Amino acid sequence: MITEGNYRIFTLHPIDRSKLYLKVELGSAEPPRVIAVPSDGNPEQHWRLTSSQDSDKPDFFWVTNVSNDLVLTLLSEDHINPDPKSHLVCKIGSLALWRFEKDPNSNQLRLFSDIGLQPERFCVTIWFDLDAGSDSCAFTARVRGETSKREGRVYNQLWALEPVHDAPAPAPAPAPAQPIASGVSNTPLSTDSISPNELQCKYFTLTAHAARDAGPYDIIIVGTGIGGGVLAGDLFDTNSKLGDGAKRILVIERGSLVFHSYCLNSAKPGGVQKDRGHQNGLFFSTFRSKYNVDGPGNALDDWRGGPMYCLGGRSTTWGLYAPRIHDTTLQTYFTPAVCTALTTEFYEKAERLMNLALPNTKTIHQHVIERLNMDPEGRKVNVQWQWGRTASEVRPAGSSKGAFSTTEKLLEIAMSKPDDQAEHENFKILLGVEAREIVWKEGGGFKRAGGVRVKTASGDEIDIQVVGGGKVVLCAGSVATPAILLRSGVDLPEGSAILRDHEILYKVRSFRYKVPSVRAEVGPMKLQTYVDLGENNVALANICLDSSGFLPRGKGANDDIPRFAITFTTKTPLEWQGEVQLDNAREPVLKISKQSRAETQRNRELAIMERLTKAAMKTVQETLKVEFFDERLDEADEAEVQAKIDHNRGWRSPGNGRPTVTTRKQFFQRMGMGAVGHEMGTVPMAGPNEEMTPVDEDLRLSGAFKGVYVCDLSVFPGLPEANPSLTLAALSIRLSRSLLPRLTPGGPTPNELKVVNHSGDTIEVWVSNRAKVIGSGQNKNVKIGPGEHKSWARRKGIHEAVFVFRRNPRERGEVFFPAHELLLGVPGSLLPIM
Repeated sequence: MITEGNYRIFTLHPIDRSKLYLKVELGSAEPPRVIAVPSDGNPEQHWRLTSSQDSDKPDFFWVTNVSNDLVLTLLSEDHINPDPKSHLVCKIGSLALWRFEKDPNSNQLRLFSDIGLQPERFCVTIWFDLDAGSDSCAFTARVRGETSKREGRVYNQLWALEPVHDAPAPAPAPAPAQPIASGVSNTPLSTDSISPNELQCKYFTLTAHAARDAGPYDIIIVGTGIGGGVLAGDLFDTNSKLGDGAKRILVIERGSLVFHSYCLNSAKPGGVQKDRGHQNGLFFSTFRSKYNVDGPGNALDDWRGGPMYCLGGRSTTWGLYAPRIHDTTLQTYFTPAVCTALTTEFYEKAERLMNLALPNTKTIHQHVIERLNMDPEGRKVNVQWQWGRTASEVRPAGSSKGAFSTTEKLLEIAMSKPDDQAEHENFKILLGVEAREIVWKEGGGFKRAGGVRVKTASGDEIDIQVVGGGKVVLCAGSVATPAILLRSGVDLPEGSAILRDHEILYKVRSFRYKVPSVRAEVGPMKLQTYVDLGENNVALANICLDSSGFLPRGKGANDDIPRFAITFTTKTPLEWQGEVQLDNAREPVLKISKQSRAETQRNRELAIMERLTKAAMKTVQETLKVEFFDERLDEADEAEVQAKIDHNRGWRSPGNGRPTVTTRKQFFQRMGMGAVGHEMGTVPMAGPNEEMTPVDEDLRLSGAFKGVYVCDLSVFPGLPEANPSLTLAALSIRLSRSLLPRLTPGGPTPNELKVVNHSGDTIEVWVSNRAKVIGSGQNKNVKIGPGEHKSWARRKGIHEAVFVFRRNPRERGEVFFPAHELLLGVPGSLLPIM
């Protein structure tokens, strides 16, 4: 019986009976041909057999090459004749399946393909042309058992499989990382009619060996979540503007293509908890991997986070809620330069990128918001309720569409490759490969990044180089990034490498409208406000009112019962923290320990939040004429429901630890560690106190190391009161513009007009001379290439007209449209042409 595994496929030479192995001949043609040659130890002679898992074809297999991206396929010019002219090739995205039939007279096999030829009649046949020499062979298809000589040819249909135990394993197909609830399918949740595997096979063809051979690179980015994905997308856009000044960039992602977009932009499970919720938490718990955690049982029970190894990382399930960090917190944790950069420029850029949107405000909405802001309890803590900041389009039904994920941009880049190129010349994406450590080049008392050592699915370790002065940016996550640094010999300062999360408290209550028609008028509401907790401490409060939002919703017996949910995100650390260490296999493990917290201050803050919650509920009750249902306080019943919810989400097995519940003594419920992907702080960047940190304010690795940057949640120097996604995206854009500036360094002089071409194509420019400057050079028909700039002498205070002519892409050479764009040129300022 044939089983899945790694094999070499061979036949016997008809004369000397030597073994001839099937081998993909990369670079020989398109698609690559398959040939039969003696054993040469080359991995191109290794094949992977994977069951089709098709109930209609239970005995068929996919046959793929070592990197699992090329499928063995028989191409035929004739589907009927018993001896058609055929080629054995390897194709990307082929749907060919193979059946291996044992010959009754020997232990050898016949190979039947299910594509093109009649699969039950013709099998793959190798023939040798004895007239041309015994080494001349080719493939065809003949009726089973028909191997008689003809016109100097010798035919053989019998093959054998030779197991290869050390052969490379394929890149893993997307699959749920953890089991989910009984009765819920364990099949990956499809986001489209096209499977992720098909898109990956078609558009992500780069292998680790090919990536190495295509190097060296100017910039290597490790990871594609919010940090790495935003950075990569912005650098690609900058590259497109710079022409010959573009940099060579490689993006490395450990996982595969699982989602085409944010998980909520397509079909999503309904009725799982009977709460009309978005269920992105279900997607996260289904596809996440678990941290290796070492600690006491009651601590392990509280850890619910973990990485997602896929294109886009956790941006595919989290980050929908995108508030800014309060200025008070920014000034506490970040340097003045970073605070200024975020608040004056990069927050706004990140909000535009993430499609930040607010719903339309009706009179009834404004009335609710005003009453909440006028409440005496709220005024004590300086509340300013407003619409919540959501990184998606807000729809009347309360659902979110167009939610942001880095996956879309990276997939768009991959799908935009020129037809005649396997990859973009200056931008490449490598999937299914793990970055293990940084390769250093020593000299001058420093260690400079020379590249990245990656590990393939087969276990091969390959060094991918950067150019002299090149950059490596680690965006692998708050556990993987410090692990890479530790493997690379970087000793993180004491107090670093500590994984923390902030406390998120919530309260959920069901209610009903006394006048049912009011519900349709009000619709869903998602509100936010900062809360002054005193002593320079701020929390972020969110109200989710009758909305299928991403905030906690709790249990419910009916989808149609509206709910009120209020959440407080605080700077208070959770009870447990984890130090990132390496085990004997050099894999990361989190050593769990308890951290001290100021309980007296915390109790005072809890009292403030409880009073504010009760006041908000009273305001909603009076303003919208609603009635809250009686709160069930039976602890046993609550514990049972919570345990079921946790089990459904794959957080823990039933009975493993005591779930967090609401009791008469606990007004709020609390989210577990990493429950919404906010673990951070293992490689903190510099703060305002000039303490020794692993990373400086520009995200550069400090100390005797050069050319390495870090850009993920690990760089956060403290626990903010807000979801960190927007801030991380802003830091990523800031880093991108630092690594590869878009504007030409050095602005024009006061009596100079400078134009820079960021359109990505050659333009023709005419500039007026109202200042009547003599000897200013050519003013008309000035051609400026992409990324280039041109200056004209003019006079300060006298504005000039700049006429821009675009190139006609349908014409060869530099042929420009006759119509022009008219722009205002101001001497002393830079005019970018986009």
